[in-house]
Amino acid sequence: MKNSWPTKEPREQLEIKKFISAYERLPEGRSFVTESKGEKPDYLLKDKVTGAVFGGEVTSVYLDDRSVPDEHIKVIEGWEGIPDDPFAIERYESIRGEVWP
Repeated sequence: MKNSWPTKEPREQLEIKKFISAYERLPEGRSFVTESKGEKPDYLLKDKVTGAVFGGEVTSVYLDDRSVPDEHIKVIEGWEGIPDDPFAIERYESIRGEVWP
């Protein structure tokens, strides 16, 4: 049975959890908890150490006008992640002079 792309709410929850996890792994990253869910911004994230609150807006990556509907919001077999592009990451790291952990 084919599942359609998850609705906005579960998609945003998944993406914000992945963001929080990835941000913690940065050399000077922070550890966040979700303070609240809204619309503008989508999430308020609270730093566990300092108590500072930051707004988080969940978006999609657009390669062109059709990339999101054609590549990311189509009917798929189960849930499927958007693969990393190692060449794009390498190019980004060479420009920034940083290496992703």
